[in-house]
Amino acid sequence: MSNEVGFYLYDADSVLNFAGSYSPININDTYWHMVAFVRNGSNILVYKDGIYIRTYPLTNIANFSNTNDVNIGCRLNSGIYEQYFNGEFGEILLYSTAYSDTQILNYYTLSNYKYVDKLSHVDIF
Repeated sequence: MSNEVGFYLYDADSVLNFAGSYSPININDTYWHMVAFVRNGSNILVYKDGIYIRTYPLTNIANFSNTNDVNIGCRLNSGIYEQYFNGEFGEILLYSTAYSDTQILNYYTLSNYKYVDKLSHVDIF
């Protein structure tokens, strides 16, 4: 999954039941991007820069209750960490409730000023 953001979901038995990405949308363009994955019932909704991209149905995962570790920035495959993220994280947020489309867009709108070059928005005399 080169130049893509992906995710892997394991069930309570540590069995990989779903993997997805939102290719072909490019995030390897040297600009800051916000990517959000929202579990909403039996679906994962994917957003880029506050805009809904696509839905992945979670038809094979019945039980999310487990004590497995959460890995961010790499994949654990048969005890081996692989597919490391090559970049920078500005923020990583985990919530116990699903954000709505409006909440995702509002968070993006209120957050991007921290990461976007402020001089590009200012007239210099």
